[in-house]
Amino acid sequence: MAEILFSSDIANNVKGKVVVMTGGAQGIGAATVSLLYERGAHVYFGDLDDAKGHQMVSHVQSGIPHSSGSVHFQKLDVRNYNQQLQLFKTAYEERGHVDIAISCAAVVEPTGWFGPDQLTLDAVETEPQPLKSAIDINLTSVVLFCRLAIAFMKADKDQTKSNDSSKSIVLISSIAGIVEAAGLFAYSASKHGIIGLMRSLRALASAKYNIRINAVCPWATDTQMIDNVRSIWDEHHLPLNAPKDVAQFITQLATDKSLSGKSVLVAGGRGFDTEEGIDRTMSEWFGPLTEEFWRGQKAFGTSVQYYLINMSPTFLVAGATGNTGRGVVTTLSELLKDNKTFSDYKILALTRSSSGAAAQKLARLPNVEVIEQNWVEITAEWLRERHVVRAFIASHNEPHHFAEESTFHLNALHAGVEYVVRISTTAANVRPDCPAYYPRTHWAIETLLSSHEFEKLKWTSLQPNVFTQFWLGPAASLIKTFRETGKQEPLRLMASEDAAVGPIDSNEVGVFAAHLLATEDINRHNEAKYVLNGPEDITGRQIVDLVEECIGTKVEDVIFKDMSFIDHAAAQTQHSKNVILSIKHAPETAWEGKCGVDTSSKEFLEIAPPKTTPAQMLETLVGDN
Repeated sequence: MAEILFSSDIANNVKGKVVVMTGGAQGIGAATVSLLYERGAHVYFGDLDDAKGHQMVSHVQSGIPHSSGSVHFQKLDVRNYNQQLQLFKTAYEERGHVDIAISCAAVVEPTGWFGPDQLTLDAVETEPQPLKSAIDINLTSVVLFCRLAIAFMKADKDQTKSNDSSKSIVLISSIAGIVEAAGLFAYSASKHGIIGLMRSLRALASAKYNIRINAVCPWATDTQMIDNVRSIWDEHHLPLNAPKDVAQFITQLATDKSLSGKSVLVAGGRGFDTEEGIDRTMSEWFGPLTEEFWRGQKAFGTSVQYYLINMSPTFLVAGATGNTGRGVVTTLSELLKDNKTFSDYKILALTRSSSGAAAQKLARLPNVEVIEQNWVEITAEWLRERHVVRAFIASHNEPHHFAEESTFHLNALHAGVEYVVRISTTAANVRPDCPAYYPRTHWAIETLLSSHEFEKLKWTSLQPNVFTQFWLGPAASLIKTFRETGKQEPLRLMASEDAAVGPIDSNEVGVFAAHLLATEDINRHNEAKYVLNGPEDITGRQIVDLVEECIGTKVEDVIFKDMSFIDHAAAQTQHSKNVILSIKHAPETAWEGKCGVDTSSKEFLEIAPPKTTPAQMLETLVGDN
């Protein structure tokens, strides 16, 4: 199971949010009301205990006097649909929107219903109302609560938030919803039902309404519900949650946009995602029937697959605001406009920060939804839920690159993704004996994808020899510094003085990737490794000439084949210094003349020929156009 850590910074995102909650007068619910109010939320909660509900309002208002939030209470029996409806109406009419809904009301049934004296023929003549009531409170009311929550969330009067995945539902289950709880028949059944409800809703709520839904499953918590077993708990020194511990994870799930469809077990104040473990090990406990299961789900229109076949297929762009990602998203959005085959497809643009200028610009493009998500955390279930059929990925070149990208491809394979376009590196370096470590990683990834086990996942590797922005960056920096100060620092170029290299604009790599993703016949590109260069070669000496033309004087000091920045990186790394220092060997193939424009693949030149010359890129980098 993956541990989920509470983040105070993320929890602060609840400020200004409108929260509707049932069961907030005591225990976990009361701790949650306090935490939400403390962090500036507007909390509307209901509870059957009228006296404790009003006491709770007074308690938080007097105990947290400087909160920017508010708290409202009304007496509520969750079995009464109209009372639940009125709670949502009050919040919506006063605030114009509902952002978060938390279902916390629950009871434990009296014991003995399956004891010998209750299983006589005379005893079973009478319907066991306490059992029925426990199910109604713990499960039936929660189903209705979720229906109301989604309706009021999607009715947000501020329609600019339609693509904001900050709206969420949090359901409170229990450890008794994960494992057996002997003697708690109605309670355990209902808490298992909460997990089933979350699983049944997570794809629908996310795909159709952009609402996240999660469940919290507390183990024993220091509330009145464990009074009967507290002495046993203490005697055996078992881990015990404080109500605030559980409240923190409720708030985390309510505010963390990266968490969706999770069941978080909270034990001893720590939280663990049980769904991740189930998803990761499914092929082990389902065995060879795993793929058949998903085909069956799709064929019969059940579970997650029902919503997948009724929602738009998706192109996934990992690293959408990166150097190549922006070109992919922008071009793909344009290509889909007049493409009948992909007219109903949407583009999921992944970024680590959806609030940045680049992300906001992409979010305004047709058919694009920007999601704040680190691609290394994506699971097969995540891909299935969003009906991802084609994907673009530009990984990093850190030493753990292979582990993370290979995991992504394995999840794509298991999720039924049909095609992946990936960014590799300098073509002449992608070999098992390359002295630099990261090209060997790309070779290993391509070898893995070429294996029999991965034959159902089609793929293409793009091998740009060098990005213009990187190759010319020091030249642009010298020009800008000279224009500002009239002084020159040494011009440190990675290029050799006389070897011709065809550097390519990273955006144009993205343009080509988008064309591949939008190709109807992907078979012709399957297992292809396309070499990408710009339209013109340039040597180190020619870079110096461009700089001198821009500054109107001679460059005083030039250092060719400069790799000193790698020494700085090695000195600061937490990885092996030998591994990082091996990067110094990466440009050797360029210095040997193996990275010129004559190495470009003909398919690249036919589909999306590059246009940006080194001189044009230098002008862009220094701000002259």
